Amino acid sequence: MFLTSVRVQWVTHRDTRKRDLSAMSTARRKGTEMSVATMLGVYDVEGLSMVEARRNWNSWAETEPSLSSVEDLLRLRAWTRTAGTRARDDALRALAKIGSATGGDDTTAVTALTWVLVPGAATIAHRMSDLTPDIDELVATQLWIACRTFAWQNGRPVAVSILRDTLRGVQAEVRVGDGAWRRDHTWAKTKCVEPARVARLPQPLQPGGDSISVLLEFLSVANEAAVISSIDQRMLIDLAVASEDVPGSGRRGRGGLMTPVASEAVAAKWGMSARTVRRRTSASIDRLAAFATAVANAPGDTVDHAQPFLMSA
Repeated sequence: MFLTSVRVQWVTHRDTRKRDLSAMSTARRKGTEMSVATMLGVYDVEGLSMVEARRNWNSWAETEPSLSSVEDLLRLRAWTRTAGTRARDDALRALAKIGSATGGDDTTAVTALTWVLVPGAATIAHRMSDLTPDIDELVATQLWIACRTFAWQNGRPVAVSILRDTLRGVQAEVRVGDGAWRRDHTWAKTKCVEPARVARLPQPLQPGGDSISVLLEFLSVANEAAVISSIDQRMLIDLAVASEDVPGSGRRGRGGLMTPVASEAVAAKWGMSARTVRRRTSASIDRLAAFATAVANAPGDTVDHAQPFLMSA
């Protein structure tokens, strides 16, 4: 009876905590959505930007029939949730066309399109909130750019493509993920350090200890020597952790780091494709292997115990 009572109390506590955490997460998301919308000037639907966009709605609908199904701009967001995929995409494409420099060149249409997509953009900001305190501003800026520059002539789905472009733009700004690599491969692999640290030689690893400690220490040394970036260091650690959960991964390529399950898990976390994770990991391991060989051949260095992990194929 006592154990049953304890179990009931624990389940009740657990469920209550889950509800509390869910409520907190929802509140944070709402706050993020409001922040992004405010920076875009679309939070207040009675504000100047939205009033002007609403005023132009009927004239847009006359030139773009796909917009005529919605009587007022303020009903568009709700309409997109129930409309068919083709109708929704055609309506958003019409707004993108009107707002594009290669179309109607009417930036009030960009305002309307950003207003529709703010909830999706807020999700991006919420998920990347730990990267920079300016994430809301970055997301708002990249969303506006993505809406303004969207290639409406092609067949890409509008909402998904604009939000993907927004994500990549933010990634490029904070130098993480697929977006950073797309914009500047060299800068994405560059680590900025103080001039005084450039001349510091990496300290050799100490023999002994478990494999995880050896790996962490070696990656730290390599990062200190600018062999790999901090981003690559964190990604390799994430892959090592993910590969631990894959049965028999140690017998797979690159010590299990290149297994599809591990790379896909890390790709989802970092907001990039699994292929990009594997390509980036392979390049990092090649640099680490060369670094380990160079240090191991130096008198007094003792990192050759790390080479089997790095060189496994």
